[in-house]
Amino acid sequence: MPSDQQDNQEPLGALLGFLERDPTNKTLRLEAGELALAAGRPDICVKLVSESGNQDEAAFLELKARASMAAGDFEAAIRIFLSLISEFPKNFVLAANLSAAYFGAGKYEDALKQLDLKRPQETAHLAMIAIRASHILGDFEQAKQQCDLNTQAFQNDTQVSSAASLVYLDAGEIENASKYAQLSSETSDAKSVIGYISLQDKDLDIAKTSFEQAIALQSKNPRGLIGLGLIYLLARDYYQSTSLFERALEIWPDNSGLALTTGWAHLLNDNLKMAKSFFERAAEADRNFGEAQGAYALSLLLEGEATAAEEHHKRAIRLDRQNFASMLFQIIKVSSTSPEQADAILKRAVQTPIGSNEETVLEAVKGFGLMPPEKRSK
Repeated sequence: MPSDQQDNQEPLGALLGFLERDPTNKTLRLEAGELALAAGRPDICVKLVSESGNQDEAAFLELKARASMAAGDFEAAIRIFLSLISEFPKNFVLAANLSAAYFGAGKYEDALKQLDLKRPQETAHLAMIAIRASHILGDFEQAKQQCDLNTQAFQNDTQVSSAASLVYLDAGEIENASKYAQLSSETSDAKSVIGYISLQDKDLDIAKTSFEQAIALQSKNPRGLIGLGLIYLLARDYYQSTSLFERALEIWPDNSGLALTTGWAHLLNDNLKMAKSFFERAAEADRNFGEAQGAYALSLLLEGEATAAEEHHKRAIRLDRQNFASMLFQIIKVSSTSPEQADAILKRAVQTPIGSNEETVLEAVKGFGLMPPEKRSK
């Protein structure tokens, strides 16, 4: 339990004792509800509101909505905030809390509609929402605008800085990504950003430590899981890498680049059946992603499905003539006469660069894993 929540436990107990002796005291009940929230006990807060004879009053409804958010019931919070805003349409605090509830529910467009994006936000939490929601929706320009507006206003706030570091990393602005990661270096996201930058710089020891720290702070940090998976992939520990990639896919199920990366790890681990399923998943998730189409074609070729393989290979070439998988497809198609020869060519490609970019399989796959989702089909 965080220290600030622990500090509020004893005062909460005392206040609840007073309330038992004076149960109709509205002010005391509201104060106890606020203290329950501060103590990390939204369940007690909801109970206090429900037992009140005044639970339909605006102050109690607003408290119940915030308790619902703290308990993770964002839909309940949204319903209450919407009803309150219909009565108090110009109330900034209600609009701000509604934005937070929408964000928690994954309704990012609705979260942004509650905010004035033309000026810095009133609080650091709203600034984080403005940055992260824009980023998640794939609007890099708006996300960077929100970074520019809010990082100066909240330059000492780690949640704003860590959100900005992710935006700049995905935008390819490494200097800014590093700057804001350093300003929020104790957060899970910042450690994953530092890991990605170190991985790009081929400083694998720092990268590995950073990704491990990111996961220790937040076990479901997808970037930390992907990054550590890439470290194991480069070390040719394909079992560990596939395990980490699949954990990340549970969090980002529609991430085509991650599905592609997972497929390659399985292929290198001699599991063609699993590789093909992930390549197909990647190709379905983004039909304009040439690398995914090419990898799926390659898996079909390796399975001996020549006609289907050729069809997908042609599609991949139309999308991206230089895609890595299609180059490997052509080499195997021309040079191999048996599954054993095809496997030998694939194994050589782990160490020997091929294609116009002169990359090995491992270097190419690392690039797929590091690529932000919004840029894969461009």
